[in-house]
Amino acid sequence: MHDFLKITVAADHEFGRGFVRGWLSARGLSPAEQDRLVLWPHDWDVRVSTFLGDLAEALRPGEVTVLLMDADLAPAFFTAIEPWPDALRLRSAHAIDGASFVFRYEIFDRDEAAAVQHIFTTLPDGVRVSDDYQPQVSTHADEHRGMYAPAHQYVCRAHGSVSGALRQVLEVHERCRQHERVQIEEVVLHLGALIRGGS
Repeated sequence: MHDFLKITVAADHEFGRGFVRGWLSARGLSPAEQDRLVLWPHDWDVRVSTFLGDLAEALRPGEVTVLLMDADLAPAFFTAIEPWPDALRLRSAHAIDGASFVFRYEIFDRDEAAAVQHIFTTLPDGVRVSDDYQPQVSTHADEHRGMYAPAHQYVCRAHGSVSGALRQVLEVHERCRQHERVQIEEVVLHLGALIRGGS
C-alpha cells in the first residue's frame, strides 16, 4: 500500500487549496493533522512534473491544483469533489513509489561539517544515501601555509543523493535546508501506477 498519492485536479490553485482546507476542517481535522495528511508541493520544494506528465498537461491545458494526499484519505476526497465537476475535476491520481533529491556541500568548519555529516549517518527508516556519497576532507596546517597555499585550513566536500519514502525524504531535505553550505535540488517524485484517471 502506498502512503501518498499525487492528485491533479483541474481547478485554480487558490480555489483548489481553499476547498481542500475547508473540506479537511469540516472533517474535524486540526491544522497539524491536515499538514500530516496533505502536502502541498510548493511548500516543500517538490517537483511535480515528469516528461509524461508534461505531455498530458500540454494536451489538456488549464489551471491545475496538485496535492500529495494520504492514500487512505484519497477515496473520500474523490467522492467530495464529484458534485463539483465544473470547478474541481479530477485529472489523475498516481501512487507515489518514493522520492529523492540531489545534494552537495563544501564546508570549511569542522563542527559544521560534523553536523552535516550527522544528517546522512542518521537517516530515518526507509531512506538511504547513494553509494557515491563519500565525504573528502582536506586539512592544511598553518605552519605549511605560504603564498600559494589553500585559503582554508579545513575543507570537507561531498555529493550524493537521498532516496526513499516521501515523508522521510522531505524530513531529510528540510534538515539540509538548515545549513547554508549544503546545496540541495528540489525533491523529485517517483510515480507508480495510475490509481484513478479523470477527464
